[in-house]
Amino acid sequence: MTLRRLGKPPKTSWPIWRIAEMSDYTTFLESHCDEDYVLFRGQREDWPLLPRIALVKPRTTLLVDEKNMVAAFRREGAAHFSSLAGNDWDLLAIAQHHGMATRLLDWTKNPLAALWFAIKKPAKDPSKDAVVWVYCPTDADFVKDFDHSSPFTGSRTYVFEPSHITPRIKAQDGVFTAHKYLPARRRFVPFERNAAQRTKLQKVLIAPSRFDELRYQLDRCGIHDASLFPDLDGLAKRVEWSHTLYKDEKA
Repeated sequence: MTLRRLGKPPKTSWPIWRIAEMSDYTTFLESHCDEDYVLFRGQREDWPLLPRIALVKPRTTLLVDEKNMVAAFRREGAAHFSSLAGNDWDLLAIAQHHGMATRLLDWTKNPLAALWFAIKKPAKDPSKDAVVWVYCPTDADFVKDFDHSSPFTGSRTYVFEPSHITPRIKAQDGVFTAHKYLPARRRFVPFERNAAQRTKLQKVLIAPSRFDELRYQLDRCGIHDASLFPDLDGLAKRVEWSHTLYKDEKA
């Protein structure tokens, strides 16, 4: 077993772990993720935990552009929405699913899915680890009243469990965090720097040299393109991967 705790770096509140094998990951999950509700997020590199709208360049101001984007998406996409998309929360989930920049950040309740998203592609930089973030929210972190609350207002970042309005959300056991915008600073605060949330985080690191082997181990556990993207795109990618000799180049 090669599970290692690396301790807490300066100015952080979360423990950091390193894994190399699937057995390391399952040991970590059994030993350090025993809360009733745990969320996971896989990233190919250790990018800040920010929603994608925080990274776009606004035409006017971010809040004005966000409002206009959502209004246009609601108006022009109405013919495509199911009757389940009846509130702003589910509308944002649909927009996020289809690639629009929103204030939502993707998480999953499936730890194997998060690991797959972290290592599904070869590393762009072999010196940079992939990351699985682990987050244990409390009851106060969740959106409770969808009909009388809005993702665009409020005093904090919330956890939002969407309706299973798309097959991918269901297959990936998707959950979102809806991030608070700070108008006075004109920015979103990275989730890992949020004073109310950072003590609820853990971080798992995976070296790029282990990506390809972990992909095979996850495939044996039923975690692959076709299971997480239950459409022809996911099936095509999984079939191609299954019938080619796919190994990452080593640095």
